[in-house]
Amino acid sequence: MLGLIRRDRGMARQTDQRDDLDMNDFETCVSAVCKRIEGRIGQGPAQDEADVIAALNEVIAAELTCISRYRGEFEVASRLHGNEAAAGFAEHIAEEQAHADRVASHVRKLGGVPAQTIPAAAATKSASAPPDGLEELTLEDIRAERMIIAAYEALARWLRPIDETAAQLLDEISVEERDHLYR
Repeated sequence: MLGLIRRDRGMARQTDQRDDLDMNDFETCVSAVCKRIEGRIGQGPAQDEADVIAALNEVIAAELTCISRYRGEFEVASRLHGNEAAAGFAEHIAEEQAHADRVASHVRKLGGVPAQTIPAAAATKSASAPPDGLEELTLEDIRAERMIIAAYEALARWLRPIDETAAQLLDEISVEERDHLYR
């Protein structure tokens, strides 16, 4: 349910009225996805494949949010620091896309339709970062990765009684996300 076009820092962007988030705050966008995951977990144990599909679509939304963020940072790094600096972001984009693809494959195996859009995070601060802003953006990425890891680990525990394969997939992705923090 797309809403208003808002202007901020001279950049037009769409908002999702569902969250009414500041679109330039990546951590807030990731936090909203994580809160939806926590809310799902708070509703009690997963009951059926529909619960699994809905939860995994939240994971896909988180991964797509990160892809969008890293694409913006790739562009900023390329402009400001050249291809070498951008290479790390390109690697993160490929890894996040692989995560989304693996989760989407499991959603399809369950008979579901994988999420294909990002939740209110298509435009991020990275698209208009100041020349000295790349370090700040990277720190935001680290904080967001930590939130995602915690949410995925909790989601894996929640899904394990009903779908061991989904739980293992989230465990594997959590390990890979953790690796992002130490590279």
